[in-house]
Amino acid sequence: MKFEFIDINKPLELPIKLDLNAFNKMYSNDIINKFNKIDGLIKIEKVNKVYIFKINILANLNITSSLSLKKFDKDFDIKETLYFTNDKEYESEDTEYIDGLLDIDNLIFSLLITNIPITIHAPNEDKVIVGEGYRVIKEEDIEKEQTHSSPFDILDDLDLD
Repeated sequence: MKFEFIDINKPLELPIKLDLNAFNKMYSNDIINKFNKIDGLIKIEKVNKVYIFKINILANLNITSSLSLKKFDKDFDIKETLYFTNDKEYESEDTEYIDGLLDIDNLIFSLLITNIPITIHAPNEDKVIVGEGYRVIKEEDIEKEQTHSSPFDILDDLDLD
């Protein structure tokens, strides 16, 4: 779906309706295995030459655990407000300048991927994963287990007087 920057006199409401088969083919990756459901609403208002997009996305994604690589389904409820303009003079740190059409599908994918935590665990996956000859532990646990000795500690026993 594409959005053309036109003069609007009253707020627009665009329901998010995506072809999930096409969306899965285009945007599936190592983190998101499958888009099970994507619904929502985009409210667009215009103030001067700035378009305010109030986006509400309800999605169910099949994602991969960063700990065990197990695949599981997770719901996401995303609420974002974004600012766009097609006039270079109104571009700012908060307002993105778009020359031409705005790709709504790409915008939705960007919001979904950026709302997935870097470390995400499948349900009931808080325990340590152990196998023959290995275990998976958190970095904080490694620091707790390691003794904080310095290679210079042996010098403490030397009598230099």
